[in-house]
Amino acid sequence: MPALGNHKIEIGNGDLGYNSYMTRFALPDDETKWPNNWYKFQVGSVLFVSLDNNEVVYQNSGAYDATTGQVIYNRGCSNGAQTAWLERTLASARCDDSVDWIVAYMHQPAMSSSSSGSGGDLGIRQQFMDLFYQYGVDLVLAGHDHDYERTYAVRGTDAGTYLRPTVVSHDTDVVDTTYPWGIAVFDVDPGSHPGDQTSISMTYYHTPAATADNPYPAPIAYDSFKAVRQRRDGWLSDASKKVAVAH
Repeated sequence: MPALGNHKIEIGNGDLGYNSYMTRFALPDDETKWPNNWYKFQVGSVLFVSLDNNEVVYQNSGAYDATTGQVIYNRGCSNGAQTAWLERTLASARCDDSVDWIVAYMHQPAMSSSSSGSGGDLGIRQQFMDLFYQYGVDLVLAGHDHDYERTYAVRGTDAGTYLRPTVVSHDTDVVDTTYPWGIAVFDVDPGSHPGDQTSISMTYYHTPAATADNPYPAPIAYDSFKAVRQRRDGWLSDASKKVAVAH
């Protein structure tokens, strides 16, 4: 379930540059003039809210045509409709006994310490963060800056700052600080001929915590498995084709 980012804005793809994106994804209708730009869906007791940060950030999208000089800059395109929709959505969720968790996700981050990134965007903090605090959004996921970061628990803003979030707890007992991030690598062997065996091998790598002596620790293989089955284009019986073994 995607969220619109700056590279989804393309010259020649409609007023907002989103036509290509909208063609590729069938998403829940947000029931506004901008269907699919932002939306919600629920899985179990978790409500997921996808936001279009291009509409609130100050940074440009980078959609620029050097030949014509055309630039697409989407800030303010909904005249506040997205922020109003977000408040209605969060307020409704907090009155819904079936929703235990609210997870918001978006492309550009509200805050970032990345040396190669933009440091987060004030527009996100102005438009969204107060609503996240007010209605108790549990987790906010973002991308854009090409690194991994995780904040402490935050709520409200520090006085005298540009809405810098206030850290309310330094507790890390209930999060994974030993292995801050990981990646799973999948390799598929399609087999060499009809009826041959095909397999998927997975290896999960975790990264140990950085230290002063080893600030960039190498990923370590932590877990693996291999799933095998018969290719479906062979001559074996249907029952044989359904066999899969994991080890």
